[in-house]
Amino acid sequence: MSLLLNLEGALNDDPKAPWDQVKAADPASYALIVLDFLHLLFKVLTISMRFEPANAKQFFSEVRYDSLTVSLKLTGAFEDVETIEAKADTRQVTLESCRDWLTACHRVFQVHLDDRVIPTDIPHRMLYVCYILRLLFNMALDNYEKPSGDLSKCSASEEISPLINGNHNRTLFPNAPDSIIVHPGAVMCILDLLPAIVVSGNDDPVWALVVQLYAAEVLKSLVRSERNQQVMCDAGLPRRLFVVGNSLLKTDVHLLLPPFYYILERLSNNSMQPRELRYFLRLDKPLCCRNLEERPGEEPMVENEGGPVPLTRVKALVSMMTPRDYRVGAAPPFIEFDMSVEGF
Repeated sequence: MSLLLNLEGALNDDPKAPWDQVKAADPASYALIVLDFLHLLFKVLTISMRFEPANAKQFFSEVRYDSLTVSLKLTGAFEDVETIEAKADTRQVTLESCRDWLTACHRVFQVHLDDRVIPTDIPHRMLYVCYILRLLFNMALDNYEKPSGDLSKCSASEEISPLINGNHNRTLFPNAPDSIIVHPGAVMCILDLLPAIVVSGNDDPVWALVVQLYAAEVLKSLVRSERNQQVMCDAGLPRRLFVVGNSLLKTDVHLLLPPFYYILERLSNNSMQPRELRYFLRLDKPLCCRNLEERPGEEPMVENEGGPVPLTRVKALVSMMTPRDYRVGAAPPFIEFDMSVEGF
């Protein structure tokens, strides 16, 4: 973690010392040098937790994944933003208009640094963000030095095309075998970094929205299997989704809404606390959600408060309560019992 903290400001357009000297010495290969260093750090950290469970326990309890999120934000690839800002100008962006940009993100996600070639059709900051997403993806699934971690065989255009065509039930890497989430904290890092994706300089701001959409699709692909849904429910993903997507879930039309609703619907099939469901239904305080007596620290009343529950939220609630398969109507969700001496 100390080596990761030494990367502070390394991914800025104007890197801080001592990384400014590295860029001045070899500006053409600077991106490869930094990404290779990040790849090595994540690889060592993940493999050390695989072969020594005590390391994984110490990282979870002492170092904590929140510190990893903060360290990655300090590199300069992310901004210090904690919630998604659903701006009016971003609601008009459609999937068809960003097909090529999503394909470029997917190409970065599949890149191999051993080839010493990185895509040039994407802004540098978005390049760093997409590659960090890949590193966190590999950490979550413990994919390093495993055949299942090789995503180079997947065609970028073939994987992205179902999403562009509006098939929101399809996920990234549909042909890959369902992988088990080993480190759910890495998945939480991806979600926490999603609102911090912001373009730099004169880059088109739509790039940030496209990369946020791609990060949401990565999260969506991770909760495809029922085992992973159970793991992420235990890790508190539903609660964190409501915090990060607070303003997003209040809108009716946005590019990020389908993947967020997909994740919520899958997680609700396994476990969602009544408090979380109540929070979801009372997001913008419809009907008579506000207390009659004012409380100190309560949010001020807004103009559209007290109206009906939005139709999109009602549809999402119906979808949460509807079984996806007739065979799961009677059978309970998969539960893995602890059969050790201390368990059952």
